Amino acid sequence: MSVLTDKINALSTVPDQWAEKIMQFQPKMLNRLNKLASKLTTNSEGFIEMSASNLNLISEIMEDLKGFMTSGEYKTIVQELDAQFVAQEANTIAYFQSTFGQAPVTSFASTLYNTQRLRMLETVIGDGLSPLLYTPVRDALLDGIASGSSYPDLLDNLSRISVGNERLEGNLLRYSRQLVSDTLATTDRQFTQIIGNELELEWFRYLGGRMKTTRCFCNERNGGYFHRSEIELWGQGIEIGKCRTDNGWQGMFRGTNAETIFSWVGGYNCQHTLLPISEAAVPKKDLLNAIEKGYYNPDKATREALGLGVGGADVKIVIKNNSGFDVDTKALSSHAQLKAKEYGLSGDIGITIKKSQFQGGGVGYGMSNAEGIAKLQNHISITTDGSLTMRQMKQVINHEATHLQQSQLNRMFVKKNDMNNWAIFWEGKEFMEMKKYNRLTKAFQTSKSATRRANAYKEYINLPWEAEAHANDGNPFG
Repeated sequence: MSVLTDKINALSTVPDQWAEKIMQFQPKMLNRLNKLASKLTTNSEGFIEMSASNLNLISEIMEDLKGFMTSGEYKTIVQELDAQFVAQEANTIAYFQSTFGQAPVTSFASTLYNTQRLRMLETVIGDGLSPLLYTPVRDALLDGIASGSSYPDLLDNLSRISVGNERLEGNLLRYSRQLVSDTLATTDRQFTQIIGNELELEWFRYLGGRMKTTRCFCNERNGGYFHRSEIELWGQGIEIGKCRTDNGWQGMFRGTNAETIFSWVGGYNCQHTLLPISEAAVPKKDLLNAIEKGYYNPDKATREALGLGVGGADVKIVIKNNSGFDVDTKALSSHAQLKAKEYGLSGDIGITIKKSQFQGGGVGYGMSNAEGIAKLQNHISITTDGSLTMRQMKQVINHEATHLQQSQLNRMFVKKNDMNNWAIFWEGKEFMEMKKYNRLTKAFQTSKSATRRANAYKEYINLPWEAEAHANDGNPFG
């Protein structure tokens, strides 16, 4: 098998092998507990004696159990798991070396991997077993002695803890299975992403097996090619598609965002990964799809290789002049076409010219998709009182086309924040709530105070998306 196959398969085979070994080990652990519990004295009717000597035996039993769980077969199982974690780190390094000719492993990446690995080991051996094994066993012994329960009842409780029953798995298996799966997957993804970031890779392939437990989110994306900007949207709860639930998607880790999505991917017990790949490995249809959706703005060479021409494919420009004034719509359309190519815009662009007592221009807002996320649309609105020159109209298009580009590259969008309020997000992070933005625009448009209008306008044009657009517009209104 290839290094990549070993790397991907390990995300499922390592947890599966751990689970299989633990299932085989748990009956042996129960036998040990039963042997230790046989030291407890019972009365003639088979009930555990409520005696100090029996209570004193609890410490002896627990010390024996802890020794049993830090030596012999169980210690070997844990050591084998540790070796698999170390091997996965080597698999990841080998993948980057064989694919990109280098694997820039920073000291942080290496230390993080080992820190996560050791934390996991501390949880499945030694004192880390207290909450899932030692404490339940101790409580079962204490409750049995304190209540004078029947000896068979005590054994039943120890059996339930050790090997489970028809409804539940044994404690060790039930709690450690997901721990091992999530720790390996998350640690491997974090390590992989750090190296990928060092190589400035922007494309990823969603990889992993399809199992009976594979959830909708992973099933819909498995095997697919995705640009970083699209993946970041998933982390923000956008473009989830049919897999959307009230809380994002089934299995999603709470706290998933544009950054953590690369480490947590599908969430609980997810055995998939977002593998960084070179742009050359992405099929043409996926490149074109990402461009069309605005996730990807390729360079000149890539556009030419894809047959898109310099700056982008021609888009349809539709102009509606509702102002009542004469406007050279052909010249305006040609300029908009040039800007669409220059900015790499995709999709048809509608331009509406409206009559107003004020000079100026504005971009239209609308609902972007069926998920109800408000985003900038391919629509530009120019208002004029008849004195607006062609040069000024073109500069307004420059300004608003910048906003369209910001939207298509998902650098700016509007969605509900954690407080369920609509907010503007810039570069993947919440910048300000819409109600504050609306107060700001209202202030510089309608405030009776000239000072307030001036201050509000200064604050408005210094908003990062506005500052960027103003840098492109040539200052049409002086």
